[in-house]
Amino acid sequence: MNSAVLAALLCSLPSGSSAAQSAPPMSPRLASLAASARSDSAGAAAKFWSEIRERGAPLVEEIPGDSANVLVTFLYRGDKATRNVVLFQGPRVTQNVADNPFALLVGTNVWYRSYVIRRNARFTYLLGANVDLSPQDPANPGELFRRLRAFSIDSLNHRLDPPPGDPLPRRLPPFHEHSAVELPDAPPQPWVARRPGVPSGKVERFKLQSALLKNERDIAVYTPPGYDRNGAPLGLLIVFDGEWYLTLVPTPTILDNMLADRKIPPLVAVFVDNPSRSAELHCNPVFADFLANELVPWIRGRYAVSDDPARTTLTGSSAGGLASTCAALAHPERFGNVLSQSGAYWWRPMIPGEEPEWVLRQVRTGPRRPVRFYLNIGRFEDVTVLDGRTMLSVNHHLRDALREKGYEVHFAEFTGGHEYLNWKGMLSDGLVALLR
Repeated sequence: MNSAVLAALLCSLPSGSSAAQSAPPMSPRLASLAASARSDSAGAAAKFWSEIRERGAPLVEEIPGDSANVLVTFLYRGDKATRNVVLFQGPRVTQNVADNPFALLVGTNVWYRSYVIRRNARFTYLLGANVDLSPQDPANPGELFRRLRAFSIDSLNHRLDPPPGDPLPRRLPPFHEHSAVELPDAPPQPWVARRPGVPSGKVERFKLQSALLKNERDIAVYTPPGYDRNGAPLGLLIVFDGEWYLTLVPTPTILDNMLADRKIPPLVAVFVDNPSRSAELHCNPVFADFLANELVPWIRGRYAVSDDPARTTLTGSSAGGLASTCAALAHPERFGNVLSQSGAYWWRPMIPGEEPEWVLRQVRTGPRRPVRFYLNIGRFEDVTVLDGRTMLSVNHHLRDALREKGYEVHFAEFTGGHEYLNWKGMLSDGLVALLR
């Protein structure tokens, strides 16, 4: 991503041309390899790959005199059939698969690309070889997905997200498995892994019919350890993309650990699946009415939860963050907290004349509601999504508009992209900000 906040992601090579391939590498280790390869090409490359297999990729090197950044070099072991190698996502988020080409280190089979990246970054990526690099229509998602079939995880990287053995959702998001990178100062994620001896809450599953939406959905309900149906009413957390937040974001485990550490008060969490994600989560007023007038009464009829909107939180990522904001603004009598992760605030209704950032205009022109906000966004999300807007910029715009209107807003940026690897760690930050 081309972000000023990221201290300029310095690519080692500007293109995949033969001239670029002869340029000296930024990486000291690759520069040493290039020197060794002049006298013993095969032996130097074999020694290098043996080293990388043991330590893992990408290659992370210190930068003399720079305590804020490190040099990260992605690697690929090519052969005679390798025509090109491309990085997808990672530190430079893009919709064009041709934007991050590797270079071939002269005299070796080492393909590489280097970036200067903040030491606190955490992100995922894919690699592709012999990718179709012809001009791509950025407005055609089908074309992007077709080209992404050439991409896979990095076989040299020992870290994956989701980790091997972790439960997966029944309905997998596209390209759900990625190679992952955590740089030396990446913020800790102390609650995402199950801890021995920590009591576990209970998860029950239901089917819920909606008369308003005329559909049926899966609902899962988490109750904390020691929950008593006849006890004092608890706070309520409603989570969109429910199955993904039960697995790719292990929310029950996060809640168990945070409760054990007394970071948040006990609560009931409801995980809501969305049969038609775009139709429901893109600020659908009928979906907001379903939440307020069907889901919440259904929950309160079965569980001891508070009817205080200040103790009721909506959360989700991307379109789920957008939906959380729209539903809370439409029904502040039900929902007093919004926890938005990389919210898709570029959205606009498909109506002639409507400009992007529809929610921003509702905040500016409407009355202030009794709603509190936690917004987070990744610095790598500085990529244009609509009419010059980026995910990063639209979240900044909404933050500023909310504060100007007098809302309580907690805002956090992380050095990463639009991905569950970061959202599962940042979820706990939002819960602490809103519930403590």
